[in-house]
Amino acid sequence: MVIGKISILPILAVIILSVSYQEAYGITYQSTLGTTGVSGTDNSHFNALIGVTVDSSGKIYVSDEDSHRVQIFDSAGAYLSTIGITGVQGSDNSHFSFPSGIAVGSGKIYVTDTDNHRVQIFDSAGAYLSTIGVTGVQGSDNSHFSFPSGIAVDSAGKIYVVDSLNHRVQKFDSAGGYLSTINISSIPDEEQSGVAVDSAGKIYVTDTDNHLVRIFDSAGAPKSTLGTSGVTGCDSSHFNLPAGVAVDSSKNIYVVDSNNHRVQIFDSTGAYLSTIGEAGVSGPGNSQFKFPFGIAVDSSGKIIVGDSFNFRVQIFSTLDGLGGIGTPSCPTQLRSGGDPLPSKIKPSFGGVGNMVFTDGLTLDGKVYDLSKFAQNIPKTIADVGQPITIKIKEQLSHGPSDWKYVAVYMNFEGKDPETYNAHLVLSVDKNDGQKISDPKGYIKNFIVTTDLDSKYVYTTFSFTAAKAMADSSMIVSAWDGHARVNSVHVGGAIQFGQDPIVQPHTLPSWLHQYTNVRDADFAVENAGYVKPELFAHISNTQQVWNEPNTGHVLWFFDTLNGQVAILSYDASGNMVWHKEQILEKAPVVTTTSSYSGQHLDRNNDFEMQSAKNSEELKALQTLERSNFHD
Repeated sequence: MVIGKISILPILAVIILSVSYQEAYGITYQSTLGTTGVSGTDNSHFNALIGVTVDSSGKIYVSDEDSHRVQIFDSAGAYLSTIGITGVQGSDNSHFSFPSGIAVGSGKIYVTDTDNHRVQIFDSAGAYLSTIGVTGVQGSDNSHFSFPSGIAVDSAGKIYVVDSLNHRVQKFDSAGGYLSTINISSIPDEEQSGVAVDSAGKIYVTDTDNHLVRIFDSAGAPKSTLGTSGVTGCDSSHFNLPAGVAVDSSKNIYVVDSNNHRVQIFDSTGAYLSTIGEAGVSGPGNSQFKFPFGIAVDSSGKIIVGDSFNFRVQIFSTLDGLGGIGTPSCPTQLRSGGDPLPSKIKPSFGGVGNMVFTDGLTLDGKVYDLSKFAQNIPKTIADVGQPITIKIKEQLSHGPSDWKYVAVYMNFEGKDPETYNAHLVLSVDKNDGQKISDPKGYIKNFIVTTDLDSKYVYTTFSFTAAKAMADSSMIVSAWDGHARVNSVHVGGAIQFGQDPIVQPHTLPSWLHQYTNVRDADFAVENAGYVKPELFAHISNTQQVWNEPNTGHVLWFFDTLNGQVAILSYDASGNMVWHKEQILEKAPVVTTTSSYSGQHLDRNNDFEMQSAKNSEELKALQTLERSNFHD
């Protein structure tokens, strides 16, 4: 299953002649956790951080999703401890599988352990206490989740969980007992929506794909919204894929407007107050974000933002008020460009990302989910010589014709594939056509087709396995014509297996090799077996290799086990195809044998050879009439 589930996209670069602004008296940058622009798994780095929260003492908690851990820092930003095992996913109570949302309250730490379909609860020291949900089991009743994401806890200890794929918010008491449900059919199928609750019990949920924040009363009844439903924008009345949400003690509302690279701040009535970040412009500066996600506000008004694609947590002070820092609206060129809803292919954390289709990959006729940041699929074992197809499905906001590039990178040494270590790269570019990088000759007969319908673009890579290889992992990568990029890591994907039926260079005494079918036939029948049907199907090399010097065919007779085989090799000596047949003993054990109704003397070589020639001619004529090709 995959990692990183943020529905955030790079925006088409624009030329901005000049942008000037002056920081207002109010919000000020304070500090950074992590190393800007550098991912990692030690305690000074993050790797796809998702959620952030803060407790009453100022401790900061970060769900570092791709590292399967929660990191805890003191109020000054010094590392304190870790919950989970860094880089190791698991389903027991000391592990996570892509944790996303995080909250604290009543002396407890609450983590949505997304791919384990559960909420894990720990004491303030990080010791496990209890679980809500059934570990590893998806479900839609009130004791199950399906990829939970955002989480919040109110002053009474009640727990609010965004249950993403069930399109609802579930409310539990402090002991984890189910209380009620808020159904929100438009919550996206990805783990990206946030939830918050204020001191009066109002519930705030980011309806990401509709570019809204929905506000409910304490009983779950809808009260109001922020944003314009279904319409993106980056003025103060619009969002572009909002993610995290928080509320301070004055009921001011903080919304991470992820695709606009900013945080929007509203008062308790929903009136716009100010902005942190340069709207519509990503960057590494202290007043900039790059697809931010999580947000929290402490009792002193300190604002903590998970700046996901800068791999850091940014901390701001509001001691001087809530005046904005940055630019409150997008550059004119971007606003007037009419950029449509973002593409359904997404950017990546360090080379892998999130494709939203549950049927995005078809490998050798089997359909697999590409809705997660990374995932394993059942291994497909392909015999050498077997045709293979890999089909990629994309949905693009500018329409299927906006596709630009699709590629599959494969690594056969147990490493995560990247462009620099892939042993096999299959790709197609809209302008440059298909390309292949296969220096070790793993495949042949490579061809790419691209098909479009009204909604999707389908790219099919077809080839024949030409050489044995070990288990592979692969990255499916694509981008559209508006510079939106997606990559999904697929592990356990495929293996080309070489059948060890023969070892031509060290043949045992009971295994006999022939370069023509006549000698093989003669040996089989002399040993008292019925002539194999297999040899009638492939009687010469030209039936398999039409062009000279492209390959050859060998016939084998296994006298120990009573079977025959035909093996086909390419010009490099790699076996690319084989067939086998178990032999039947000839029913006639006298000195005569029957060919087309004639009784022949086995000791009469001329008679036997004439009969063989006649039978082979008939077999070839039969093949020609049936238009047999293999």
